[in-house]
Amino acid sequence: MRRFFGLAVALVILSSGLSTPVASANGCSLAGTATEVTGIGTCTGDITIPDGVASIAANAFKLNTSLTSITIPASVTTIGESTFSQATSLTTVTFATGSQLTSIGVSAFNSASSLANITIPESVTTISANAFNTTSSLTSITIPANVTSIGDYAFAAAALTSITFAAGSKITSISEGAFYVATSLTSITIPAGVTSINSNAFRGATSLTSITIPAAVTSIGVSAFQQATSLASVTFESDSTLLLINHAAFYEVGNSLTAFTIPSSVTTIGGDAFAYTGITSITIPDSVVAIGDSAFIGYSGLQSITVGADNEDFKSIDSVLFNKSGTTLIAYPASKAGSSYVIPDGVTTIGHRAFLVPVHLQA
Repeated sequence: MRRFFGLAVALVILSSGLSTPVASANGCSLAGTATEVTGIGTCTGDITIPDGVASIAANAFKLNTSLTSITIPASVTTIGESTFSQATSLTTVTFATGSQLTSIGVSAFNSASSLANITIPESVTTISANAFNTTSSLTSITIPANVTSIGDYAFAAAALTSITFAAGSKITSISEGAFYVATSLTSITIPAGVTSINSNAFRGATSLTSITIPAAVTSIGVSAFQQATSLASVTFESDSTLLLINHAAFYEVGNSLTAFTIPSSVTTIGGDAFAYTGITSITIPDSVVAIGDSAFIGYSGLQSITVGADNEDFKSIDSVLFNKSGTTLIAYPASKAGSSYVIPDGVTTIGHRAFLVPVHLQA
């Protein structure tokens, strides 16, 4: 009798961890337990997850092509990694009123190519890396105010034409590649609390025509706006605290960008930062202490470079950029007037690609 009792206890312990069918409101059975859905089970088409489920497991509906829409109860707090990744027939995700969802996992909706409608619940605080990457039917989305973190490449290659951050947004950073090659994106208002725009954030966002950088932003990352070829206007709020414009930040933006005012707070301009833009003149503020190689090369628009009179590290002579001592010629504007140029006495060094494609100079 004791042996039988011990065996029964063991069986109970073992069976408690087994996956059991979860009854869907649609009359089918989902794989999982009473608190976690792990797979589609016998369900197809439109699915309603029952109340009481707290999480949808990683890969639960990954690669499923029969799922067309899903309703998620208020009790669900987490959506796991790759949960709906490549669920290519999924068009609509609906969250019940009072949703307690806090986290959307890594690659949760990655390549859910038919997804056109989703309203992220106000309770969400985290949108993980690649969460909506390559959602090629998703044209607009609102980021709730409680979201504090958007992971790297979260909306890369999405079909978004507009992104709205709810009033009072807690976002402090536009993450690496967040809107990388989001080629349909035409407008975005960056929340006032953002302090950094990271590398590749808007790289290849070829439909973006203008951007306003909040005063709190202190750094613009490597290639942040590279190849955003429709960008014609970059505006900094008047009390900008920007310190760093990193390497290739506006590289190959193209001829649409003809004017650019560097904020008076900037200390560092990275190499290739404004290479291959349509900027016709540029003023280096007094605050700048470092300029990378080839920061202003390419295309034929640049006619003059001016340096603030009190800058301690650089100066401009006849619209040409030099170090303060005048020993290094850093950059010659490609479209500076005149068919000849005499390098001033005292110059011992010519900067890398300083004379790249001078339009009017003749040999």
